[in-house]
Amino acid sequence: VTVSLILGLILGSLAGFWGGWMDLIIMRGIDMLYAFPNFLLALGLIAVLGPSIKNLIIAMCITSWTGFARLVRGEVLHLREREYVQSARALGAGVLRQLTTHIWPNLVGILLVQATFTMAATIIAESGLSFLGLGAPPETPTWGALLSSGRRILFEAPHVSLFPGLCIVLLVLGFNLFGDGLRDYLDPRRNQL
Repeated sequence: VTVSLILGLILGSLAGFWGGWMDLIIMRGIDMLYAFPNFLLALGLIAVLGPSIKNLIIAMCITSWTGFARLVRGEVLHLREREYVQSARALGAGVLRQLTTHIWPNLVGILLVQATFTMAATIIAESGLSFLGLGAPPETPTWGALLSSGRRILFEAPHVSLFPGLCIVLLVLGFNLFGDGLRDYLDPRRNQL
């Protein structure tokens, strides 16, 4: 998720700050990736690259940076027109200084919230790919692999699949609730009420 966040931050900032042909190229690339469901794209990448932890991480990074980039682009388009950014530009601040000093600090809240939701989606995708045998190697204990191994003996020993499935549900629910709470806490309108 961290690699996806950094990649999305950089590409979204480039698209939003410069606009023009750079925005067009980056956003059309994102649209092409959005044409495929993330899980299907990750499944295809793992099938081509082969099942391993490294390839699983590569597939997750390739499929999840687009949400960050689109979010950052929209915020940068909005923030670059604010008076304090225009003042910095008028005083001679370079592009990197405008981004690092005036724009990126304002993105921390929404990126943290997006990261929690992306983490939940990544856990589900990893579990699904491991369940299908396309994630980590079989000897690596992942929740998806434990679910897969327990399905053969589901009627004799349901706890083998029950507990990994319950852990996945609770962890994903925890990340989603944490993201909701973080969004509510960081909402600037909350302080106005």
